[in-house]
Amino acid sequence: MACLITFAALLVTGARAWSPEPCDELPDGVPCAKLYEHPHGSTTVMPCPVDSLTAPESCQALLGKKADGQQCPQIKCPSALGVEMKLVCAGGCCPTCWA
Repeated sequence: MACLITFAALLVTGARAWSPEPCDELPDGVPCAKLYEHPHGSTTVMPCPVDSLTAPESCQALLGKKADGQQCPQIKCPSALGVEMKLVCAGGCCPTCWA
């Protein structure tokens, strides 16, 4: 029983401490994923930083002149079986959920 409780505690702790692999340790062709940070004091999901985009010109065409909060889906990442998904920027225009 003690082993089961210890294992469950490790799972929960590991889920909270998850972060993407460091970009310099990824194989060629694997996109770099960075944790998304909401604008200070806001929960609005905004576009990913320009330096993380694979095709910035495509994002400009897609997002155009849409207002803040209308550019990206206003998603909240789910959790399942003790694993909490997090918003990441991995080359796309908007953050996506990743675990």
